[in-house]
Amino acid sequence: AAKSVPVNFTLFAKEKIESKNYPIRIIVEYETGSGSKRELQTVNQYVGVFIDSNDRDMGTPKVMVDWYDYGAEFIKAGDAFPLAISFYNTNKTKDVRNIRVSLSSDGDVFSPVESSNSFFIQEIPANGRVEKTINLRPKIDADYKTHNIFADIEYEDTKGETYTTKELIGVPVI
Repeated sequence: AAKSVPVNFTLFAKEKIESKNYPIRIIVEYETGSGSKRELQTVNQYVGVFIDSNDRDMGTPKVMVDWYDYGAEFIKAGDAFPLAISFYNTNKTKDVRNIRVSLSSDGDVFSPVESSNSFFIQEIPANGRVEKTINLRPKIDADYKTHNIFADIEYEDTKGETYTTKELIGVPVI
C-alpha cells in the first residue's frame, strides 16, 4: 500500500547571497520488489526557493554610512565645514549599541573644530538610522583633490558581542 511520509529540512542561505530564486534539486531513491527482483528507483525534482538578502533576520548586525553631506560641491582648504553623516543599522531585527565612531584622514588633512575626532552613539535600532554632524577643517595647504575621511566604527549587539567596520567618505578640497 502506498503511503506518504512528510520530511522537513532546514536550509540556511550563505552570507552576502544575491537576492533571487534558487533551484534546489531533490533526489529520492527507493527500492521496489524484493529478493532477486529488487530494483533501485530514483525520482528527481527541482523546487525554487526565493532568497531575499534584504530581509535577513539572522546574522551579524552591520553598521554602515548610508549617506553624508558636507553642504557644498567642494570645500576650500582652510575653511571649516559641517560634515553630516547618517549611520544605518542594516539588520532587520537586531539593535546595536555603544557605538564609537572615530574619524581620520590620509595625511591628517582634516582636523575637528572645537571637538574631538571621535563621538559616541548610544544605540541604533534595527533597520534604523542616526545622524551626526561634526565640524572639520582641511589643512590650508591641502592638495586640490578629493580626500578620504575614514570612519572607524566600533559597536556591539544586544548580547555584548563587539564588531568593527571602516567606512570611507570622499570630500573634494580646492
